[in-house]
Amino acid sequence: MLREYIGSIGHFSVIISFVSALFATYSYWIASKKLENNGKFWLKTARISFGIHSIGIFAVVLSLFTIIFNHYFEYHYAWDNSSLSLPLGYAISCFWQDQEGSFLLWMFWDVILGLLLIAYFNRKSAKLASMDFESPMMTIFSGVQVFLSSMILGVVIYGDFKLGSSP
Repeated sequence: MLREYIGSIGHFSVIISFVSALFATYSYWIASKKLENNGKFWLKTARISFGIHSIGIFAVVLSLFTIIFNHYFEYHYAWDNSSLSLPLGYAISCFWQDQEGSFLLWMFWDVILGLLLIAYFNRKSAKLASMDFESPMMTIFSGVQVFLSSMILGVVIYGDFKLGSSP
């Protein structure tokens, strides 16, 4: 049963991560501009959006590893990059062998770094600096995540125009 739905779960997770990264970028940008009196509201909203984005990225990574390690060759990524005869180390490296996997690896490590930075700025000793540094810096981080997410989105927008390529 998982075999039939793992690709759909991964693709849905990519869409969720793209939309939430887009919203996190907007929320961090509003919080950094302090255009409204409720900048803390936008900062909290941005953190939640980045957290949802992180969960989406972790789900995509888990989906792709499941496809590779269980040798689901009906998915093009596993068929093109893995083999039944690969040792474990090479099977792990299949993850980032193609362009989509490389983008996903970059997104994964960018999410880890972003979460560490949010945790640092969320500490009590850094509360005052949080509004000054977190918002502009995480606007850039989230913007990079939007760009990278669009590279693995794999959605046909109009006719022959396809945005990204889904692993």
